[in-house]
Amino acid sequence: MSVSFYFIDEIHSYQMKIRTIANITFCCLAACGCQDDTVNDSSDKSLSINIEEHELKLGENQTDTLHITVQQELPSLKHDIINIFSADTNADIPFEIDTIYQESTKKYAIVFADNGTSNIYNRNVYLSVSTGNIDKPHEKSDTFHVYKSFFTDLPVIYINTPEGQDVTSKNTWMEDVSICIYDEKGQLAFNGMTEIKGRGNTTWTYPKKPYALKLEKKSEILGMPAHKRWVLLANYIDKTLMRNHIAFFLAKAEKTSLEWTPRGKFVDLVFNNRHVGNYYICEQIKIDENRVNIYENTPQDTDGGYLLEFDKNFDEINKFKSETSGLPVMIKEPDEDDLTTAQFNFIQEFINGVDKKIYTSDFADKRDYMQDIDVNTFVDYYLIYELTGNTELEWPKSCYMYKDKGGKLKAGPVWDFDYATFGPLYDYYRKGPSNTSIWWFARLHEDPAIMQLRKERYNTLRPSFIKVFDEIEAVRKYIKKSAEENSKLWPIDKYDINKDEKKSFDEAVTLLRNNLQEQFEWMDNNI
Repeated sequence: MSVSFYFIDEIHSYQMKIRTIANITFCCLAACGCQDDTVNDSSDKSLSINIEEHELKLGENQTDTLHITVQQELPSLKHDIINIFSADTNADIPFEIDTIYQESTKKYAIVFADNGTSNIYNRNVYLSVSTGNIDKPHEKSDTFHVYKSFFTDLPVIYINTPEGQDVTSKNTWMEDVSICIYDEKGQLAFNGMTEIKGRGNTTWTYPKKPYALKLEKKSEILGMPAHKRWVLLANYIDKTLMRNHIAFFLAKAEKTSLEWTPRGKFVDLVFNNRHVGNYYICEQIKIDENRVNIYENTPQDTDGGYLLEFDKNFDEINKFKSETSGLPVMIKEPDEDDLTTAQFNFIQEFINGVDKKIYTSDFADKRDYMQDIDVNTFVDYYLIYELTGNTELEWPKSCYMYKDKGGKLKAGPVWDFDYATFGPLYDYYRKGPSNTSIWWFARLHEDPAIMQLRKERYNTLRPSFIKVFDEIEAVRKYIKKSAEENSKLWPIDKYDINKDEKKSFDEAVTLLRNNLQEQFEWMDNNI
């Protein structure tokens, strides 16, 4: 729908020739849809459009109002002279002008309405007004933005890259990227610039891409503590979209010894003006006072702090394999530019020492390894993997540990639970500690002291763990609409990894819940 302005001036007799030409011009315009037979000669006056709001927000079946001031006094306001045009190349306009009313002599209110043709948008638009002026038949307004941020009741993140480029690299940061975040209430929560690149190993090969973000400066995101580095998890292979979140919830249980677990929020992502589905924006694992809160090494330090990842992909620059078991160890921090030779040698020697002590034939008698590792964190960490059925301890993959200055090696934070988790009959873990492929963890469970500690820790944590079922239902309700839209965008029924790919969202969540309940029952009877 479009709307029209008409304005009539008194015209002196010597202007009749110009008026005649103007009327001829208007008749031509009328043949294209203009319906009034009167035209205003504005050759002596230019029409000026001043916009009070440069940002409108629309929800589904909702309206928002744009207020404008025009230079001239208009005697009437009719349809078909104001039109909406997109300032973005080839972008559709999923909203329309509903009504216009005059507020004062030169002020008008234009009510925009969602027209139901798109479930989400971020559009740059302008108004074009037919003036009746022969020399300048149309007047263009400033560009303003129209956002739709309520369609799934989740926060919405808008990311726009230079010239709408796709992100194709995991290794090279793309610069000059804008990011705008609206919270659940449609209020602007963040607006700034970022760098972006792809991330992940297997997850990067899927159609729905995960991303890493590096903001210009440390900033809070949706209530999470300020930092520059953030992750957008795609959860492509996870029909429930909540596997990572639920695992994080378990790791944050009251009385757990795991000192920090990533915080995250479910969002809808609009990438270059295209809705690309449900994402989980969360904290990247980094040494920081609000994340892994340990000492940050200076070039003069050697004994801490270190952030390590145990991963068979073995794709970091600073890496080594332990001497006794060949465990793949990558040094995440200090990062590749800051790590000194002395620091590399120190942490390598330390890990080799732990490795040797654990694989010594009489390790359960001596328990020398307890001098070097925090056994509570190791046991609690294992319990999370046991409850969720995450088998990536075996490879290992995405297994993090850290060592503070002068401290013991601690397990965590937990990470990466979207793939082959929360499945039925967790036979992998039901084999228990006899499953020798789980490197240090399997070996540690040969120590009766660890088995006793495992039982004690489970009994201590179970009252908090069991609250996970309330969380599952809360998340089910919260993300349901978004998840259903996501399934339309990213069908995964050709896979058979989590055994729920061909199910509906609700069916998949129910299966996850039932499988987890079954695992609790088994652990209650067998630990």
